[in-house]
Amino acid sequence: MPRNQFRRSSDVASFGKGYLHLHDETEEYIYMLCLDTRSRLIALFEMSHGSVDMSVISPREVFQKALLANASNIIMLHNHPSGDSQPSVNDIAVTQRLEDTGIIVGIRVVDHVIIGHENCYSICEDRYISENNNTNTELEKENKNDGN
Repeated sequence: MPRNQFRRSSDVASFGKGYLHLHDETEEYIYMLCLDTRSRLIALFEMSHGSVDMSVISPREVFQKALLANASNIIMLHNHPSGDSQPSVNDIAVTQRLEDTGIIVGIRVVDHVIIGHENCYSICEDRYISENNNTNTELEKENKNDGN
């Protein structure tokens, strides 16, 4: 597994396409990237393998694995086999439930990126993840202060 740093949604999208080949999949897959305090990948989990148009995850399963991996932050990543990367109402609702749960357990949901055939969508960039929870700015500041 590569030890990538994930500072932007484009880093996540590149990983999803280049390493996981999510844009080529004909069924929906959901992955969780577990990150350390410096946004480095420490674990990768396939959380669900669904059908052509849906996949199911629960906050309990997500955070159980994140806690076992000793993650400080997580990023959710999944594909839309239809090729359209726009989030469904359910995608947004699940992301917000994960964010709420993460606040309670102390693991931040940094982003949820959806991979389509030609493009990608960041739920964080459209501010569906609250600014208080969004760590992109904080992570960039921490990395600058650490000399990275």
